[in-house]
Amino acid sequence: MVTMREIGREKEKEKEESLVGDIIIALKRIDEGFEMRHPRSNIKLISDSLTNFILSYHYFDLLPSWLLVSLIRRLLDIHFTNKIKYLCSEELDKLDEFISGELKEMIKREFQNNLSSDHFDSDYILRFKKIKERFSVFKEGLVKEEQEEQIIAAISKATTRILGELNAKVRDFLHGAIKVLEEKKTIKDLEDFIKEYARNLHTEVMGWP
Repeated sequence: MVTMREIGREKEKEKEESLVGDIIIALKRIDEGFEMRHPRSNIKLISDSLTNFILSYHYFDLLPSWLLVSLIRRLLDIHFTNKIKYLCSEELDKLDEFISGELKEMIKREFQNNLSSDHFDSDYILRFKKIKERFSVFKEGLVKEEQEEQIIAAISKATTRILGELNAKVRDFLHGAIKVLEEKKTIKDLEDFIKEYARNLHTEVMGWP
């Protein structure tokens, strides 16, 4: 005789199987248009998809996976901030004919201390007006208008260099999640994969486990 508990377990199993299938479909749809979007948009789509499934399926066992994706989003922003400072310095070093060595060092120092992902919009477009309002080297009028154009171009080049790296990380994560779901077919295995990915990314970005 089949007990109510066994019936309940079977229903939960069917519910999980249906959920896993729908998540795979959603993630593959994100993958289809991946190259057309910036990394921040791609990881947000993944996070939003998990949010929608938690609500539509009332499946709160998916909540830890969503929280871990939120951590990954934050780590990617930190990685962007750390890397953009270094790459901006490299690009600014190429502007010898436009900016004096002394002014260049002042700009690089200010960028090193203050530049962050907050100075870029959701598509990683520089909010230069915000920089001009906050960074003393601009507020004090030390940078001429024609020099500003060269600085913006340098930052844009630095941004382009890092966006490819970030999108590669997000795509590896996306493909890994799809593979785990297709092979393991459980939400717990998805959670374990995301946890391991977040742990490794944390070590890479923060420099400690």
